[in-house]
Amino acid sequence: AAPLPFELACFGLMLLAMSVVSARLRLETGSVWPVILLHAAHNALLYSAFEDLTSSAPGDAWWRGEFGAAVAVAAGLVAAVAWALKAPEGRAS
Repeated sequence: AAPLPFELACFGLMLLAMSVVSARLRLETGSVWPVILLHAAHNALLYSAFEDLTSSAPGDAWWRGEFGAAVAVAAGLVAAVAWALKAPEGRAS
């Protein structure tokens, strides 16, 4: 297993990134349902698909699962795109 501080840092970064994406979805759509569906899809894919598809070799604990770097990096990339595509200041959302 990866060290606890590393896992907590990855989880925290993933939460921050998903918060950016969730806020963008909420503000753009005016509804909480896209955010609810995002959270449900995240949980379903992470636990049912990706967890089974990744190996459990000794060094993989640094990358896999909700506390690994892969999800944090992927969420960070999606958040960067969501942030870059944010509405201009004058546009009402």
